Amino acid sequence: MIYNSDQSPFSVVIVGGGLSGTLVAVELLKQAPHPLHIAIVERSHGVGRGVAYSSPLPCHLLNVPVNGVSLVRSQPNHFLHWLHGQGYGEITPQSFVPRYLFGSYVQESLQQAQDQSLHGRLTIYADAAIDLGPGPHGPQVSLGSGRVLTGDRIVLALGNPAPTPVPIANPAFYQSPNYVNSGWSAGIDPVREKSALLLIGAGLTAVDWIVALHSQGYGGSIHLLSRHGLLPQTHQPPQDYGQDWLFTQLPQTSLGLLGWLRREVRQAAHQGYDWRAVLDSLRYQTQALWVNLPLGEQQRFIRHLRPYWDSHRHRIAPEIGEIVHGLQRSQQLHIYRGHLINLEDRDKAVAVTIRPRGQTTTEEFFVGAVINCSGPQFDYSKVSDPLVQSLRARGLITPSRVRLGLQASPNGAVVSTQGIASNWLYSLGPTRRGELWETTAVAEIRDQAEALAQELLGSRVKVTG
Repeated sequence: MIYNSDQSPFSVVIVGGGLSGTLVAVELLKQAPHPLHIAIVERSHGVGRGVAYSSPLPCHLLNVPVNGVSLVRSQPNHFLHWLHGQGYGEITPQSFVPRYLFGSYVQESLQQAQDQSLHGRLTIYADAAIDLGPGPHGPQVSLGSGRVLTGDRIVLALGNPAPTPVPIANPAFYQSPNYVNSGWSAGIDPVREKSALLLIGAGLTAVDWIVALHSQGYGGSIHLLSRHGLLPQTHQPPQDYGQDWLFTQLPQTSLGLLGWLRREVRQAAHQGYDWRAVLDSLRYQTQALWVNLPLGEQQRFIRHLRPYWDSHRHRIAPEIGEIVHGLQRSQQLHIYRGHLINLEDRDKAVAVTIRPRGQTTTEEFFVGAVINCSGPQFDYSKVSDPLVQSLRARGLITPSRVRLGLQASPNGAVVSTQGIASNWLYSLGPTRRGELWETTAVAEIRDQAEALAQELLGSRVKVTG
């Protein structure tokens, strides 16, 4: 039964208290024109921090400068002013600051929205959501503690899923104490005394490990393996390329876009512009470009070009880049391009077998521990989280057609296995990468949260039975 209710409070349950979930709550609190109950369920990190902003290490810097992560769209320097108010007067718009500072900024923004909200009330549950679906009184979320929350709308703000182990000949190794599966699940302490380490993957998680080990004075060898061996590129001082692209003017194939971009970069170089300026000029056309690519072209892009895009688009602070490149020059950091064939415990060491890219023979070397930095498992048909497994079993979610995140309608409503957009289950952030591509950065998540809050409040009808 569906009925209008202008008297009883409307309620929204947000599953996940990282950046995506927190910003939805902030926008709901700001926009609510009627009584509104909001619940955030967050199992493992403080609300507002998530995995990304939970590290207490000063060496873990934001991957974008301060003026790129404002939570207020109309005020690009909102975060900068907040930092100055906290006593960090030396920070400039182009500074890269520790991520824990941004986490504190997000948390304070949530608290301020609570304090100033005329109609919204927020409750936070430090618990795990293990199941959700229709209930006798409306959509409900079951928590690990046994509590059941009922809401008129439910938002999946799941963030980045944990990585899955890379296939190897000896999968039993992944039960070894010498293996760390998920980035920061165990921290540095268990591996800091090892004489050598293997990092599987060359993206931002691997860089986090490298700089954290360096900051702790680690003196052993660091071996990094990925298919392409592409580390994230380093930021340079920004340049305004002065181009206002329309996606309709650009090629509609992945190969065509690559050729166009290369030509544009060469032309820009003759005018004194860095390639970063060209790529950044596409920032706000990326989603439109992606959505308008045919499915086959999206799949081709992911298969052949994604590692190069990620390396150039998701950059690191200059000071982080200098640490990484310094470790390469000193030969403490060794980078391998190729495939992981096997891992095996042998006499208090781990034997690593790889096949270098382009070769048919294998190589072997030894390390003390292995850390999986291969990145989030965005294929939701493979995600092992109990809640995701339950949602799949219920037919409430469908992996995106390119196997990155979930299928969703343009308003964020999750699409079921029957191809029907839900009228009560929504999502945003990394879960929508397959549909939108550019959906993991602060600016995009901020705008999605604002739009989703408007959608939820505009559909203020109760769904029961």
